[in-house]
Amino acid sequence: MLCHDVRENLSVFLDDELPNDLRDSIVKHLKQCPECLAEKERLSRVTGLVRTLEIPPLESDVFSYVMASIKQKDIDKSYHVFSVMLGLFSILAGGVVTLVYFSPLGQAILALFGSTVKNIIDVGSLIFKISSRSTVGIQGWSISLTLFFGFLLSYYGLRKVLNNTNLGGPLHE
Repeated sequence: MLCHDVRENLSVFLDDELPNDLRDSIVKHLKQCPECLAEKERLSRVTGLVRTLEIPPLESDVFSYVMASIKQKDIDKSYHVFSVMLGLFSILAGGVVTLVYFSPLGQAILALFGSTVKNIIDVGSLIFKISSRSTVGIQGWSISLTLFFGFLLSYYGLRKVLNNTNLGGPLHE
């Protein structure tokens, strides 16, 4: 057995926690190597001093302080994980927005969305104007009519966008 291996196992050897075959190898090496034997004696004196030390009793509030510190570290760790996840989501969302904004298909989607929102607002405004002048007020048919006109106008807007956009071209121009 090499000196390096013996010195790595000296603490476990002194605590008598080694398997018998490894323990026998170390005993055999210590009989032949004065440097390792001196290291064993030095370590034996240190562990003897440590074992004679009196451990003061802990106050009861120390336990609660330690537990509160552990809980705070867990909270801090979860906050950091949330921050990293939020950062990654922001980068991903920014990449998707950039891809959509700069591609012809993205331009078509944005135009469709914009025209749909504009059409729905226009139809809703028109129905509100009509129903506000009526003595009866807004009735159930007005919601159905709004949805129907919104669909028609969105379809018209989509057709307009698709006719004016070259969607077969490359995504990077």
